[in-house]
Amino acid sequence: ESGIPELRSKDGLYNVRDVQFEDYEPEYLLSIDCLEGDTDVFFEFYRQKLETSGILPNKAHYKLAEMERAGKLAGIITQNIDGLHQKAGSVNVAEIHGTTLKNYCMRCGKRFPSDYIFRSPTPIPHCDKCGDIVRPYVTLYGETLPEEELAKADSYMIGADVLIVGGTSLTVWP
Repeated sequence: ESGIPELRSKDGLYNVRDVQFEDYEPEYLLSIDCLEGDTDVFFEFYRQKLETSGILPNKAHYKLAEMERAGKLAGIITQNIDGLHQKAGSVNVAEIHGTTLKNYCMRCGKRFPSDYIFRSPTPIPHCDKCGDIVRPYVTLYGETLPEEELAKADSYMIGADVLIVGGTSLTVWP
């Protein structure tokens, strides 16, 4: 409903092949192997396919935020990386696949604004402190999930009386 295509749907990112990337599997394009081995390809794909700055939350995002403010929802656990829950007003969000709204230097860890990669004047964004690559705070294929976010998700589930699961193909672990 927000205009972001599902990854695995008929018209989703994984099934609509761009001529420029037709030689690559989508899972590779979103992997740590691609980031480290085909860095220019990774960032070109990332810029073309994962820009969400102009995307707005939908009714479901706003309803969940309303439920949280009313004390009816302890937290949200999401695999989405678009930050729409926070844009809608949710505060307690465990982003177990990370988010495109944060970026950091792979060497020194310096943080950069959400649009840094998308607005970089160079094909590969670099850190102004140490010169290394600035990457998105997104869990890529081949990486482990962020422990802090998993711990947050665990606490939400342990304390839950009811768990609502929505908007997932249930294809990817967890």
